[in-house]
Amino acid sequence: FSIFGKVSVALIYFAFWVFLMFPNWFWPIGRPGIALGGGIMMVVYRFLLVNTGDGPPFDAEGVIIKEPLFLLFGLMLTTIYLESMERGGLFD
Repeated sequence: FSIFGKVSVALIYFAFWVFLMFPNWFWPIGRPGIALGGGIMMVVYRFLLVNTGDGPPFDAEGVIIKEPLFLLFGLMLTTIYLESMERGGLFD
């Protein structure tokens, strides 16, 4: 990693840690949606770092276990559905 890569990755991890500690403060999609968004964002950001020469090669397809991502996506949909039903309906 370059210094830019180290600092930017640390700031992104810190930002998503804050979002997970206070889930309804910034994104009202619940913790599963925030975790899913953070994971996908870091994969894309690491890809950009590799292409710009600021990060080491990273084989995301070989490292990431896809089943927890599917579980997080399902939990995010369930959370959004249940919260919207508490307010009176999904399309209100």
